[in-house]
Amino acid sequence: MSMGDEYSGRQSGKKKQKSHIRAFLPALGLIMAVALAGVAFVASEPIHQLLMDNMPSIPAAPEMQYVIAAVMWIIMLAIVGMVYAAAAPKPTKMISEKVLEKEKADRLREKRMVKKRKQQIARERARLNREERNP
Repeated sequence: MSMGDEYSGRQSGKKKQKSHIRAFLPALGLIMAVALAGVAFVASEPIHQLLMDNMPSIPAAPEMQYVIAAVMWIIMLAIVGMVYAAAAPKPTKMISEKVLEKEKADRLREKRMVKKRKQQIARERARLNREERNP
C-alpha cells in the first residue's frame, strides 16, 4: 500500500461502499439515550438506598432519586459518546500524496513561468527604450 492509498483510505483502487445503517444512526442514538435513561432510573433506587445508608446527610426525598438518575444518565451518555467517537468510522480523505505533490509542482512551474514572462517583458521594454534613445 502506497502512501497515497493510506491517505485516501483505498487499497488498489477499490471503492469503499457506504453502509446503509449510517442513515439510521441518529435514530439509534435517540433510542440508546432513552434506553440509558431507563437503566439509570432503575439503577438509581438501589444507589439512592446505598447512599442514604452510608451518608446520613443524603435526603430520603424521591426527588433525590431523580437527581441521581439524571447524573447517572449523563455519565452513561458521556461514556457511550466517547466509545462511539473512538470507534466511529472516520471520513476518508479524498486527496492523495501524489495529487498534493503534483499541485505543488504545478504551482512552482506556474510561478517560474510568471517570473520568466516578467523578465521577458522587462527585456523587451529595455530594448524598446534603447531603440528610442538611439535611432
